Amino acid sequence: MKFKVDKVYIITLDKSPKHVNQLINNIKTIGLPNKSLLEIVGINGWDLTDEDLKNEKITPHDKWNLNYEDAENLNKWHNRDVTKGEIGCALSHMYIWEDAYENKYENIIILEDDFHPQRVMHWSDIDDIEFDLLYLGRTLCLGRDSVWDEYYSETLCKPGMSNYAGAYILSKEGLKKIVEFYLDKYKTMVFPVDNFLASTYSNIEHRNVESVFPFNQKIINALAFNRNVIFQRGGRPSQTEPKENDENK
Repeated sequence: MKFKVDKVYIITLDKSPKHVNQLINNIKTIGLPNKSLLEIVGINGWDLTDEDLKNEKITPHDKWNLNYEDAENLNKWHNRDVTKGEIGCALSHMYIWEDAYENKYENIIILEDDFHPQRVMHWSDIDDIEFDLLYLGRTLCLGRDSVWDEYYSETLCKPGMSNYAGAYILSKEGLKKIVEFYLDKYKTMVFPVDNFLASTYSNIEHRNVESVFPFNQKIINALAFNRNVIFQRGGRPSQTEPKENDENK
């Protein structure tokens, strides 16, 4: 069966026509297998108050910062508190998951606005391929214990722990698993969304996450392209507090 996309979601804080048109042009560069719906989504975490989070029943992960003292074991992403920007980014992804789940979409694409096309997408590569999560772009966390990709096909692999959530596809089954199995727990301990996605199929080497999402609860069937379709320019979006002259504030 030919692969079909029901909706493309773009996460951005800059909703100006010029910026949105550039993002749409980037999508055209990659190519889509069919005409699909498009929605622009963007929650600015820096505008959220503690009361806002309480009303939405959202709690940042209070034990995300591992407070490493040994430089040899230092992981800068695990050695600080979750930022308001990362919370806003996670909430944007959560909104998308819930919206797509409620609408019973078969397949959706999620793109953060710093995505950059690497090549034209050959959609026939994933015809008749079963997956929950498919990375269009990501970075394998090399240099860590037991982190590697497993061979799946000439074009696809089963990914090891990977960073970036700037370009991925979720199938209907993947949405169901995330919303019904993981989401309520994730809302009580919000941490960077790319680490959350990785924790659903691999060990992310964070003891305070692995205790909640142990090996026998990693139920997402994840795949990735051996050669990225999309590159994420800026890494984690909105991780630091914006300056006063930041147009996205």
